[in-house]
Amino acid sequence: MKKNWIINPVDKELVAMISGKYSISNVISEILVSRGFQDDFELLSFLKPEIFRMKSPFVIKDLLPAVMLIRNAIDNKQKIGIYSDSDLDGLSSLTLVLNFLSRTGISLVSDYPKNGESYGLNNGSIDYFHSEKVNLILTLDCGIRDFKEIEYAQSLGMQVIVCDHHETDKILPNCLCVDPKRCDSDFEFKDLAGVGVAFKLMHGLFYSYLPVFNKNIFLAYKSGTHTHIVKTTNGVTIGMNQSETSSLGNMSFSKDDFIILLNAEAEEFNSAVFNGADVKKLDSCTFSNEVTDLLKKISFEFISFN
Repeated sequence: MKKNWIINPVDKELVAMISGKYSISNVISEILVSRGFQDDFELLSFLKPEIFRMKSPFVIKDLLPAVMLIRNAIDNKQKIGIYSDSDLDGLSSLTLVLNFLSRTGISLVSDYPKNGESYGLNNGSIDYFHSEKVNLILTLDCGIRDFKEIEYAQSLGMQVIVCDHHETDKILPNCLCVDPKRCDSDFEFKDLAGVGVAFKLMHGLFYSYLPVFNKNIFLAYKSGTHTHIVKTTNGVTIGMNQSETSSLGNMSFSKDDFIILLNAEAEEFNSAVFNGADVKKLDSCTFSNEVTDLLKKISFEFISFN
């Protein structure tokens, strides 16, 4: 049976405007409009993605402690062994991670299945890593079902991080498991390729070099008689609506916190409440531009490795 394609009508004026503004063809512009792209923020995020606009990688289970473990290895000049699958996804993951970690100056060894070796971490590679005095093994695009091999590596004194994208059992290996498909995952896009999960792990590691890493950012603003507070840590946001009788004075802050007060004149406070926290007062008229500038100041554009 012959298929008839039904193309949804789009706003031709909007298509022409986007095409001209972003120097793209009418065909691409029409596809974007048909998929719901209209405002500048959405279009820029899609057409010119920047890493600071990406959603936090720390939503993925075990990614934060995995980053901390890798940072510990880097800071203490330990050696990391990276084991990947030998297909395109695995070797792309290996290339990406080697490229990033090599810039930190850490000592690295890598391996993958060769000469007909089966998929997954194997004892031969573990023995190789042990002979090279590896402290931490990172598996890429594999490892989530390699229970016995991980136990063997741990018995030799090596720690293990699994970075994988395959389906998991309800029971996970006894190590850190960064896998969006694990049963307790609430990551919104579970179908990342192995190299996508590896990228998110490196994304998180990159973030750990920012001065804002592991610090709490609070946005406080007034709406009528209510004070609303939003807390963000490592890009993960929690909204906390305060009652009518609540105020910033009821919150507990530390000197490492960063606080943004919107329309601060509406909220009476004693500066001692903030315990030395970094406080920025904004007016609602300039809020959007100033917050964008603040984000850029703590974005990845300002990090470089020698």
